[in-house]
Amino acid sequence: CGAYIRRAISLCRTLGNRRLLSGALVTLGNWAVESGDVAAACDHYREALHIAREVAYRQNVIHTLSCLGYGEYRARAYDEALMHLAEGLALAEQPMQPRFVCNILRNMAFVRVARGEAAQACAVICRALRVAQSLNSDSQKARTMLGAVLLGLHMGAHEQAARWAGVIRDDPDADAALLDPACAELEAALGARRFQRALAQGRSMGLDTAVDDILAALGG
Repeated sequence: CGAYIRRAISLCRTLGNRRLLSGALVTLGNWAVESGDVAAACDHYREALHIAREVAYRQNVIHTLSCLGYGEYRARAYDEALMHLAEGLALAEQPMQPRFVCNILRNMAFVRVARGEAAQACAVICRALRVAQSLNSDSQKARTMLGAVLLGLHMGAHEQAARWAGVIRDDPDADAALLDPACAELEAALGARRFQRALAQGRSMGLDTAVDDILAALGG
């Protein structure tokens, strides 16, 4: 996969197609994240962002800011992540582009939880879930629910977080790089039996019921 992406990048550079080059660099950054090389991913995102700005490729500027914010979150560069995500959100809101808004808010939630900012995280997660509901996208709901799992873990609401984790535990859209360690922490906190019971309860809830449960729990 990486070899094909690099070949595409080489072709874009040869042809001088800067718009396609920007998109290909984002794809390479995503591949680097999946491969565990977050530092390299951020470098690719920064180059993609520079090019997208140069050619006034607004859609890719927004998308790349979201990806870069996520990469910086994974690299624990939280201030930089929030700065880039806030810029991306402002662009995505004028005009309103719900899918980008949902992605950016979700990444913001991860950063807020990591910084221990529970109140801000609650507000961002609720807003992101409302946008996901408006999109009627199960993928967006599942991906965004992960923020609630991380917040529940951070706040010590372990059984509640484990139930929410159960809803998305086997969902291919959930971010395994974040969900798996969260589940390991929840199991350690609850013990294997209580953790498995909570997971089973989550699996029986259904996605929409779980979203409503999260919104009610977080005051959304």
